[in-house]
Amino acid sequence: MQNIDTAGSKKTFVPTKKTLIFLLLAAVPSLLGAAAVSSVLPLISEAFPDVPESVISLIVTLPPLATALAGFFTGALADRIGPKKVLVCGITLFSLAGGTAFFVNSVPAILVTRVLLGIAMAGIMPMVTVLLTRYYQGKEQARNLGLFAGTMGLGGMIMGLACGCLAGVSWRVAFLIYFICLLIVPGVALFIKDPEPADGTFCKLNDEAPVSRKKTIRTVLLIYLVLAYSMVLLYAISTKVPYLLNEIAGVEPWVSALIVGLTGLFGALGGFVYPFFCRVSYQTRLALMMAFGAAGLLIISTALNIVIVGLGVAVVGFGVGLGSPIAAQWLAAITSERIRGKIMGGMSAVTYSGMFISTFITTGLLAVTSGYAGMYLVLGIVTAVVAVLLFVIRERKTDKSA
Repeated sequence: MQNIDTAGSKKTFVPTKKTLIFLLLAAVPSLLGAAAVSSVLPLISEAFPDVPESVISLIVTLPPLATALAGFFTGALADRIGPKKVLVCGITLFSLAGGTAFFVNSVPAILVTRVLLGIAMAGIMPMVTVLLTRYYQGKEQARNLGLFAGTMGLGGMIMGLACGCLAGVSWRVAFLIYFICLLIVPGVALFIKDPEPADGTFCKLNDEAPVSRKKTIRTVLLIYLVLAYSMVLLYAISTKVPYLLNEIAGVEPWVSALIVGLTGLFGALGGFVYPFFCRVSYQTRLALMMAFGAAGLLIISTALNIVIVGLGVAVVGFGVGLGSPIAAQWLAAITSERIRGKIMGGMSAVTYSGMFISTFITTGLLAVTSGYAGMYLVLGIVTAVVAVLLFVIRERKTDKSA
């Protein structure tokens, strides 16, 4: 972005520490997301016994559908009016829509607020990602994208625990946590500026020739598909592990929140250590992400006790925590800045599409396997196959980070 000084000359906006801090704080809505209240799903099921479990699960999985449908639109809007305006509006709507569920008295009404929540989410994480990839480059970009992912993971665990504790008062009270996001809006408005308009030239990988359009499209589709699948795994944890824990130990909501929150804690660890993975190609990083996911799911499938389930959840969380910075940095490296909003909006759309379809995949697997352990076993095997394919099927020319 360009500012005008007192002498009338133009100067380029330089992001400060406060800019980075509020970009990371803007991750709070993303880390709260739809899954923050997953630990209270069993309580909502008890409050509405006539509503099927699959419908109750939509409280967590319906917002991602709305985000997926709105993702490309908000991305295109950001390319026209700037990501900052979209980000401020997104955070505000997110907070109001999320907290409103406290006041409603039926599952259909809750689902309406969750649709609005999902639309708001489409204007948050993609905008933060766009700004991070426009403000920073190279190693600094990798570090800050890792910090972003780490912040989402760690904050997600804290917020999930907070929701679990609030559920001890009432399942409704858990939704009040969303109002905290309103506190972020003033700082975002003050310390974040839209970057200068890009010239539209294609970025380069390792200072080599511009990436061909055909290869770019193929790579973007690969990233999108892997991200969508990783979200299927994450939401299989968020929505079904509480039921698995009730099945094997009859735990309290706060215990479920603690176990599910391990995805956030170890997802944060994955984000924080992401720069260490930058020595290998982007595709290898995706393969490693899937390998961690497969290992964690297979551990969960044993369902021996709470500790073992928690270990598996942690391993899955670590792997998924690598996904966001890998995808964002790779997409930024091969696409034009002029369409960065659309590309990151697309990333958000497919990510949340994976979250939405997870409820149908897990419901179908539960019907076939007749148990949560069997469901996680099948998911673990499929994920292992995906990891192997990513390791084996390689591009002729390996692309590495800057």
